[in-house]
Amino acid sequence: MDLSITSVDNPTAMTLMSADVEKIVQGFRNLHELWANLISVGIATYLLEQELGAACAAPVIVALICGGIVFGLSGSAARRQQKWMKSIEARVKVTSAMLSSMKGTKMAGLSDKLAEIIQEFRIHELHAAKQFRQLLVYTLAISFTPQNLVPVVTFSIFVIISRTNGTKLDTDKMFTSLSLFSLLTTPLSQVFQQIPTFVAGVGCFQRIQEFLNWDKNFDSRVTTRGIPQTCIHIGTEKEKQPELERSWLMTTEAHAIVIYGGSFGWHSSEPNILQDINLTIEKSKITLLIGPVASGKSTLLKAVLAETPLTKGFIYVSTKAIAFCDQTPWLKNDTIEANIRGFSDFDVEWYNAVKNACGLEEDIATFPSGDQTVIGSNGVSLSGGQRQRVAIARAVYSKKRIILLDDVFSGMDSNTAHMVSTRLLGAQGILRSAGVTVVVATHTVNLLPLADHIIALDLRGKIAEQGTLEELRGIDGYVKSFGIKQNMSTVSAPLEASPNSSTLGSQAVWLKWWGDASDTHQDADNGKYLGVYWALAVMGVSFLGLMVREAFMVMGINAGVKLHQRILSTVTSAPIALFSTVDTGILLNRFTQDIGIVDDSLPMAILNFAASFFSCVGTTVLISTATAYVALCYPVILILLYFIQKFYLRTSRQLRVMDIEAKSPLYTQYLESLAGLPTIRAFGWQHFEQDINFELVNTSQQPFYLMLMVQRWLTLVLELISVGLILIITGLAVGTRHSVSTGFTGVSLVNIVNLSVSLQSLITWWTVLENSLGAVARIKNFCEVTEPEPLPHEVNKPPKEWPGNGNVEFKNISVSYKRSEKDVLHEISLVIKPGEKIGICGRSGSGKSSLILALFRMIEWTSGTIVVDGLDLSNVPQQDIRLRLNAVPQDPYFIVGTVHLNLDPYQTTTEIEAIHALSKVGLWQTCITSLDVEMKPNELSYGQRQLFCLARAILRKGKIVVLDEATSSVDRKTDALMQRLIREEFKNHTIIAVAHRLDTILDFDRLVVLQEGCIKECDTPLNLLQREGSAFRALYKTYAPSEDDTGADGK
Repeated sequence: MDLSITSVDNPTAMTLMSADVEKIVQGFRNLHELWANLISVGIATYLLEQELGAACAAPVIVALICGGIVFGLSGSAARRQQKWMKSIEARVKVTSAMLSSMKGTKMAGLSDKLAEIIQEFRIHELHAAKQFRQLLVYTLAISFTPQNLVPVVTFSIFVIISRTNGTKLDTDKMFTSLSLFSLLTTPLSQVFQQIPTFVAGVGCFQRIQEFLNWDKNFDSRVTTRGIPQTCIHIGTEKEKQPELERSWLMTTEAHAIVIYGGSFGWHSSEPNILQDINLTIEKSKITLLIGPVASGKSTLLKAVLAETPLTKGFIYVSTKAIAFCDQTPWLKNDTIEANIRGFSDFDVEWYNAVKNACGLEEDIATFPSGDQTVIGSNGVSLSGGQRQRVAIARAVYSKKRIILLDDVFSGMDSNTAHMVSTRLLGAQGILRSAGVTVVVATHTVNLLPLADHIIALDLRGKIAEQGTLEELRGIDGYVKSFGIKQNMSTVSAPLEASPNSSTLGSQAVWLKWWGDASDTHQDADNGKYLGVYWALAVMGVSFLGLMVREAFMVMGINAGVKLHQRILSTVTSAPIALFSTVDTGILLNRFTQDIGIVDDSLPMAILNFAASFFSCVGTTVLISTATAYVALCYPVILILLYFIQKFYLRTSRQLRVMDIEAKSPLYTQYLESLAGLPTIRAFGWQHFEQDINFELVNTSQQPFYLMLMVQRWLTLVLELISVGLILIITGLAVGTRHSVSTGFTGVSLVNIVNLSVSLQSLITWWTVLENSLGAVARIKNFCEVTEPEPLPHEVNKPPKEWPGNGNVEFKNISVSYKRSEKDVLHEISLVIKPGEKIGICGRSGSGKSSLILALFRMIEWTSGTIVVDGLDLSNVPQQDIRLRLNAVPQDPYFIVGTVHLNLDPYQTTTEIEAIHALSKVGLWQTCITSLDVEMKPNELSYGQRQLFCLARAILRKGKIVVLDEATSSVDRKTDALMQRLIREEFKNHTIIAVAHRLDTILDFDRLVVLQEGCIKECDTPLNLLQREGSAFRALYKTYAPSEDDTGADGK
């Protein structure tokens, strides 16, 4: 909540909260075991010295050598871990960008291309992971080396020493020492395994620390007059400070916002965007902020909010609690009512008044659940105009004394924009009547007569002129050029089980035979027994290394590649309706949490479960060698274990599912908060969002905590069972001491020590395996349940030159977003001839966007069909349709990559052609100087992004061009450029243009007016304007013929 918006990186933050936090939990979970195990090692070494004398130094030497190697390898663990985390971050970044702009992505036919790009990121990520996993394989193998080599090295040294002092290595000494070896090597193995995960966790802590040290939002605004003057000297030259102080003292209670000598910029290393800004906005007044594209209007609004850093001068606001509507509306995945209310108390009368003022009542009446309809992530189920009106309603409902509106009328048709602006800002408007101070950055000239004060910015980032409309109309300047008429309408977990338990069991049996031989023959062939013992130890280490390598370097990577490919393919081929019903956080959770489980937990779970299983089998067989009577206990133990695992597995499985499901709302809220930081801070809602986040964190930790408690319960129960088995075996051994070999009794007692660990590991890792397979099952289930867009009958592959003419025919087409909902278009019939220019207009929510989506087959047809150049689109693969049609969407979309990749994703044009297209739209050498640099859309204004999309369309081939509010956020000069380019570049193309600015389509061949999902009228613009009672004529009356725009703003 304190980060500067220039520092916010959603994918980085998401990766830190998910993957990095998981690594920290793994690395620090057994932190206390590190020092406790060292104490255990010291005690075991002392006891071993009592048995073997100087030979007890052997385990210490082996441990030091292995420890040195592990520490040496761990030195690069953090670096390799960070490299892996950065690769995950890059993949999540491009995945998150795709999920947040699926509409534009699908409309452009980029689903397959993005899937290919993201899968390349995934392969690169696994390549980076391989380096860390390779380190992990070496560490795991070395960590179990003492368990294999300590006994054989120690006994070898003891045999050498015994030749000089005549001591004997008998059975008692062997198995007593072997038990002590287990007490010594097991803690050592755990220490060595925990070191890499601990170091990796520290590395993740460092990444989080770096994130927390990013630039913070600094609020340089002052709200109280008469404060110490040093607070207003930011960046001001000493000789100008007296003048600044005089201006400061002139502020009065009547002023809402005052800026004097203000300069603002996003980065200290770059020139200021705004320079020498001097303005005074009085309370209860309506102020309009106008200017061409990239003049800095949005930057100035964000400066009032303290989002844009102040580099010089001072800024005063009467209150820091300000309602703000961003150019791109920020909405939460909640109901319409919840979005309007925000965190304000509910007032029914005021709520209804606000809905009426924002023109939402009619729209809400059409929704299946009224204002309780959930609008999806980023309001995906609403039209652009509806999203903006819901955001305006939230600002009005909050009852803040200052409201900032950033180009909020651009997504509305002229009729709706006129209605909303009049009800809000008119003489009887709800905001004017309430005495609210309103600042509107706009390109809608119709709003100028509503303003008490107008501020015009120029391309230098300075105020070109300011004053009332009457004053500015008499000046030969920016406002006068509009010609406004007077009568204008207003890491992986450690390997706990012992994969080489079979070889350890073989070593124990071999020791028994060696001990028997030593008891029988004083001068037994110690060399032969030592040689076999060494061979068994080397086999154990080698077998362990092969198992670990196979699990991590082969099985894990192959599973990670294929599962990611499958879920990615499912998401990119899913219908657009999925993204209005399934939260983006849930989808992203599949790509982070579940894929992370496949990468980390699954290989370890398979390896440990197999090792634990064979360890239990081998241990029980060796234990029964002491006496056959112990086998009678096995059925009872198996029955106990059956009921334990039945209870434990069922509980832990559900807890794991609850753990994962509880994190999805947390991720969603986290991403939404990052996306809406300026809005949240403007309203002063930080503590509300923080409280929600803390509550969600607490909720998400509850199943995780319970899962840990269940694991501790399992440990206790299995320990008790093992203790009971030890008592039984000891009693049987004593009772049958004359008929059972003391060697086999020693083997049994040594192995009973490890039985508890083996049983616990078996059930624990079986649970982890089930949970890991649960992640695989969730991915599989999601892929199976999600119906893909391509249908079996879509086999009519269009010719390479299709569409060659540009003929489009809608035949009684009706569509709906979901099968269970009513149609949003009703029996639309329309024939568009080749080369014809068709304009689509109507009020917000009339079905304009739905008609475009129907053409691109992005929503479901319930009846009828669409034919393009003789091909029925119902039989044409949807990807081919979108690739062949040329669309400029309302919401510009971008791909994570270079400028050239964004201009031409399929790389079908040359660099010269790309530069030529950028030059035509005026972006080359002004905003973009190289095709090979990374695309940074946030550094372009909204209007410049639309210009970029037009350049992209110019490069694409296709006889049918679809413009969805392509010029909604550009100024008059830029609009004229875009209109000229559209008519020149697409002169012989069929054009279908959705427009709210009606003067841009007056020269089109025909206009289609939609109303409530039906064609109200269709004729030439002239005929519609001359026809009495025409819906278009009525719509046009609310739209000034001289209307132009002053442009959207940018940074």
